Amino acid sequence: MATAIPLTKMTNDVSDFTPYAARARSELEIYEDFFSTEGEPIVVFIMVTRKGGGTMLGTRQLNETIRKGLLVNSNFNQTTSSIDLGYPSTTVLGRKFHVDTNFFGVRVEVVKEDGKREVISLDQIRAVNGRSVLDNEQAHVLNNVRDVRMVVLQLRAQKPAGALREDVERYEGDVVDFLKRNFSSTLVDVVVMTPSFLKSEIVRAGLLLAPFSLFGFLIMCVFSSVTATISATFMSQMNVGKIILAIAACVCPFMACGTALGALFWMGMRFGSILCVTPFLVLAIGVDDAFLMINSWQRNNRRLRLFPERDQQGQPKVAGVSKRIEAMFEDIGPSVTITTFTNVLAFGIGSLTPTPEIRLFCIGNASAMIVDLIYQITFFGSVMAIITRHEVQKEKKALLEKTVDNNCSKPFGHTIRKTLRSGMDKYCSIICNKYVSALILGVMTVYWSLSIYGTITMKAELRPVQLFSRDSDMITVGSSEFLPVMVLHHRDDYITPYYSTCYVFVTRPGNISEPANLRKLNELVEDFEKLPRSLGRFSTKFWLRDYEQFIDSAENILEEDDNYATNRTIVETNVGKANELLKFLDWPEFRFWKGFMHYHINKRGEVVLDNFFFTTASHGHELKRWSQRADLMHQWRSVVDKYTDLGVSVYEDDAKFLDLIGTMATQTIQSSLCTLICMVLVCLLFIKRVSAVLIATFSIVSTCIGVFGILSLWGVDLDPIVMSAVIMSIGFSVDIPAHVTYHFYKTSGTTVEARLQHCLAAITFPVLQAALSTLLCVLSLLFVPIHMSVVFVKTMVLVVVIGLIHGLIVIPVFFSVVSRLSISKIFNESTKSVDRGANAFLDNAAVSKN
Repeated sequence: MATAIPLTKMTNDVSDFTPYAARARSELEIYEDFFSTEGEPIVVFIMVTRKGGGTMLGTRQLNETIRKGLLVNSNFNQTTSSIDLGYPSTTVLGRKFHVDTNFFGVRVEVVKEDGKREVISLDQIRAVNGRSVLDNEQAHVLNNVRDVRMVVLQLRAQKPAGALREDVERYEGDVVDFLKRNFSSTLVDVVVMTPSFLKSEIVRAGLLLAPFSLFGFLIMCVFSSVTATISATFMSQMNVGKIILAIAACVCPFMACGTALGALFWMGMRFGSILCVTPFLVLAIGVDDAFLMINSWQRNNRRLRLFPERDQQGQPKVAGVSKRIEAMFEDIGPSVTITTFTNVLAFGIGSLTPTPEIRLFCIGNASAMIVDLIYQITFFGSVMAIITRHEVQKEKKALLEKTVDNNCSKPFGHTIRKTLRSGMDKYCSIICNKYVSALILGVMTVYWSLSIYGTITMKAELRPVQLFSRDSDMITVGSSEFLPVMVLHHRDDYITPYYSTCYVFVTRPGNISEPANLRKLNELVEDFEKLPRSLGRFSTKFWLRDYEQFIDSAENILEEDDNYATNRTIVETNVGKANELLKFLDWPEFRFWKGFMHYHINKRGEVVLDNFFFTTASHGHELKRWSQRADLMHQWRSVVDKYTDLGVSVYEDDAKFLDLIGTMATQTIQSSLCTLICMVLVCLLFIKRVSAVLIATFSIVSTCIGVFGILSLWGVDLDPIVMSAVIMSIGFSVDIPAHVTYHFYKTSGTTVEARLQHCLAAITFPVLQAALSTLLCVLSLLFVPIHMSVVFVKTMVLVVVIGLIHGLIVIPVFFSVVSRLSISKIFNESTKSVDRGANAFLDNAAVSKN
């Protein structure tokens, strides 16, 4: 099964974080359908900026851009009476063309109402009734451009028939490679962005995790060997086999990942970059189950040495390997089961979310954890049976020679146990002190207040920059320095706040020869131009306005004709008719509008308009925040929803992200509540007392709120990666509260302090061992400079630290306070007998995840 992993190509797309039912998906289909008449569109964006920053208006910078064919006008730096280097449109020898879609970070000079001139930037423009100062001819200044920070060129092509997606990606890659090989400049920086390169960068970010999974494995091998040595030495059972078992404990989770993910890939599941985190999580969880098995074996061995089994004649005998393995599984069965069950359940609920990448992550993790449990029982159990056979044979030999080693009661070990027991007694005495309890509850009140505040104020934001590695340059050409995610920074600095473009597709335009239909199309455009953030009429690229101007010009020519009366009849017959569209599109000045529409000629020889699109733009510094862009997207959609008869659809490049922003909070709350409820039900399966479940549940909720709130205060915004981590953290937060409360209520003792002593003495070492192993494993992710690794590390650190504090401090304080307030009699109830499996669970109640 694992062979499928290297044979499966990792694939990612920016739409992987878009919910399946998101409106952006249907809008994307309309966009692709329009541009894919002859195949998938090929798009290359080239961004040119001055090296070191500054204006691009210098002659040398423009010439450098021109030199590589990025711009074609060799006289761009000249000024004559027939040339107006204006913005938003430039006129050269009577020909006007738009430059507002190519020049960004622009400052222009305009004439104010009082006649004075002023230089303004686009963010200072305010449109009134769809018109701004740049739409006012009286405010226009000849050659009004005073500053340009970035030039953007869009190269678009259509995929030839028969070409594959790989061919398109290869072509776009060749464009990028060509610029890298053939363009170098000391004056300008050129950055290239293509869809295929974006995908490859996302994949590259995920692949960065792969080498560090081996690093995490080595760290865990060392840690497991050290802790196994300490534990075995303390129990007087140290031998080389324990080191082998420690290493096998780390191999087992990797085998589970290979089998589970390989099987999923064979069944056709996509290999997404987020699955590169799975080996770290499964390793951190799975190795702790192995710790339980090793510790259980050693405790059983110690018990059999001190109190050996006896035959019918009363003579001591040595239990065989099979019987000891059976006792071990009976011991740790409930503990390992609750560990796996809670995690699989948490990820299972997460797999129901409508976001593809989160669903992929949860399915992969849940499958790997199920397989890991199977391997722990079969593979690791078999390895343990083989390795420990030597121990059993040694005990049999010692028994025959009447030299049973009872060294577990040597003075050194007895001294250590006495010291630890004394320290535990003092700790429990301090925890049960009413003043200490009051102080801890006061600190917890501050903690809860901060956590709730952080949870409430957590912002739902999504930044594509977080999908890439920090050393991604996306790509910087002609520069010897790394400029991290330069493309996205350029867009946020120069494009989005000043000129956020919206594509509006009209799929059922109707008959343009009907005046009523023409009015409706114009009203549609005007509604966009009247939106609060609209740049106004000048930013709209709408072919119908030029078409009407073309018809008007034809009428003027006819009026000057000597045969005006005769020709007028022809004009009145044809003006506004669809068959004038071909003449309009054949005119050199308007030929570029062909790319904005699709049409066909019917059987009567008439031109029928099938569909078209227009563009308009908005602005505002607040649009740097994705939540504000989502609000703008909602305004655009509100406009198109009024024109359903025209089949209007809006498209924005980042709509796939913007749609997720509005649903992330709701999805996270729903998934969290559902998961928490399921965790409570799991606790009820293992903890029979309702009061114990209430304390455990309160601790779980407290831990989860702390993780959410502190993540927010730590500067982490809610995004799909954080959603995945949140779902994961709920499952991880169950173990310590459940195990501590369960063990507390099943131990003997007439006072809270006595019960705490028995409880903490049994679980403290395995809890600390599990916590440290998890931290060491996930901290290796910090070597990978991507957002995903940082989020998971922060989440796991918080879960481990907060979980330990709750399990070893807060829950004992709750026990003390509740008993002191005498609100329950459960502390004085006699302990009822429980089955051997439950008792074993108590003795081995260790957190296998935190």
